Amino acid sequence: MRRLKDVPLKTGLRETYAYDNILYAVATRVIEQVSGQSYAQFLQQRFFTPLGMAGTRFNVDALQPGDAAASGHAKADFTTLKPTFPLTWHNAAGAGGIYSSVHDMSRWMRAQLAGGTYTDGQGREQRLFSAQRQKEMWSLITPEPIPEPSVPELAAAKPDFIGYGEGWVSSSFRGEKLVWHTGGWPGMVSRVTLVPGRNPGIVVLTNQEAGGAFNALTMHILDAFLQPAKRTDWIAAYAAAAGKARARPTWYQQARVEARDVRSKPSLPLPGYAGRYRDAWYGDVEVVQEGGRLRMRFKPSPLLTGTLQHWQHDTFLVKWDDRTLNGDAFVTFALDADGKVREARMEPASELVDFSFDFQDMVLTPVR
Repeated sequence: MRRLKDVPLKTGLRETYAYDNILYAVATRVIEQVSGQSYAQFLQQRFFTPLGMAGTRFNVDALQPGDAAASGHAKADFTTLKPTFPLTWHNAAGAGGIYSSVHDMSRWMRAQLAGGTYTDGQGREQRLFSAQRQKEMWSLITPEPIPEPSVPELAAAKPDFIGYGEGWVSSSFRGEKLVWHTGGWPGMVSRVTLVPGRNPGIVVLTNQEAGGAFNALTMHILDAFLQPAKRTDWIAAYAAAAGKARARPTWYQQARVEARDVRSKPSLPLPGYAGRYRDAWYGDVEVVQEGGRLRMRFKPSPLLTGTLQHWQHDTFLVKWDDRTLNGDAFVTFALDADGKVREARMEPASELVDFSFDFQDMVLTPVR
């Protein structure tokens, strides 16, 4: 957060939609400063206890013995399903990390659909937040381009409008306004969907990185509730979309493979690339030589540790040790007139790498 001023802006203020976990971390600090409580205490006092969300936990290390907590799963190298690592979000808790259940999330959805009110243990109606505050949360503030369906089978899912409010996405489905949001971290994805005009709430929690699954289930339930004249087989539709995605080159675009100069050599001996590099916003990244090969370590993110394999010229491919990350990246070193590394740039090695890695925005300069 302290270094957000060092992030170069690509657009003007509010010109376009861009999701940012770090700004949710900023909001978390604002809550803590104003309330005088930790974010965990604030959530417990203001939301979990009043709504009776007794099974909800703040972050993985708040899990208690006997909690029936799911473990996440991801496809290593986009192919083999494996359990993922436990992850704590203390550095950006406002963006995710809460462990909950369908039972407890239903209580949260009821309060939302009731305009911010709930019934306490004595049967009295209480207010969680004002109706005006909810109106603002559900109002479309930042419009987004209407996405085109990736396959014809998803035509019915195309909204008439879509945009971001204050922590909620607003869009339409079969003439009804939807208010919803997805969530995701390694091994788990989820979706909460509300239909304000009709008052159903749908929550889908998964322990695998399968966005098509929570979308298919959500749309199937919405059709069952709305009873359209022509229903869609959403399981088949999202399966078709997943099949199209699998048909694309998974790691290296074919054109890039064909353009690769396999006979090229690095300009420098391997020790010439080793050293500590720094991005103005992210911080330090270390490249070291170990056992005749180069290793890369992102200092603030120990999971991002991997081996550099020569790709061509002064470009290397970093393959992370944890294969469930599915985030391998190209690292290109630029040399100065004296043959020393001036900077290094990165980019995802595949179009399937999750957008939140943001490798392409880093400028790594050597720390002399």
